[in-house]
Amino acid sequence: MKIDDPNKRNILIGLSLCVFGLVLTCVSYYSGSGSFNVYYGLVLWGIIQFGRGFIAYIRQQVALRQQWFSSLWTIGGAFLAISVVGVFIWMVNEFSNPDQFDKEQSVDFRDMGLMINLPKGFSEVEEEFYPETDSTYAYHSVYTYDGTCEYFVFVTDIHQSDTVTVVDMESDIVQNILTDSDSLLVYPEIVSLGERKAIRHADFLRADSIVKLSYDLIHQGNLLTVSSYCWGTGVDSLHVAKTEQLILGHIELH
Repeated sequence: MKIDDPNKRNILIGLSLCVFGLVLTCVSYYSGSGSFNVYYGLVLWGIIQFGRGFIAYIRQQVALRQQWFSSLWTIGGAFLAISVVGVFIWMVNEFSNPDQFDKEQSVDFRDMGLMINLPKGFSEVEEEFYPETDSTYAYHSVYTYDGTCEYFVFVTDIHQSDTVTVVDMESDIVQNILTDSDSLLVYPEIVSLGERKAIRHADFLRADSIVKLSYDLIHQGNLLTVSSYCWGTGVDSLHVAKTEQLILGHIELH
């Protein structure tokens, strides 16, 4: 459809740029790459283009003495512009700071002897269960986000006795880590977390500039793996402190 009026054309182009910028931002966010782009330029340029065409069109209608028509367009255009800006601001705020709960959350793995108790400030917990197959053990996964880092907790039934410790299985766990990792940043080592022993290691996900820090523990014959994903190129003290605080302060072993 050909639009001869340049003002209407600017209005349409402006709206199209805004919508295109919003769609690209959504696609980037939900791509699952761990990072996303906010297309400020497209949206802002669209608003400017829309504003130019809209103001010129209103003036044109006023000059033609179409007062009622210009008033209607003014109200409609203002509402549309405010809506676009509002949606864009909401998207940026929502994507940059996902919903964080204002209440504590608990995940109870009673049959495995542990409970995860999260304080306020974490996103809604997402739980999954994967049954045992011919090549994998059955395991539970828990995901949450605190605004800066993502956390995964895996509880895997590895068919070991309750007396087995992470020290007993160190060689097997380390071998699996080395086999699965192609970007090892910190070599697996046994560390003390209070009275608990864990194997700590880290990977650098170069494509996303993310550091994955993991701790493996054994509890009641189950393998407990806690991994945190934070932006960076190396393991810093804050990353370590946040992850260990999750284990020591919010994972209760019975």
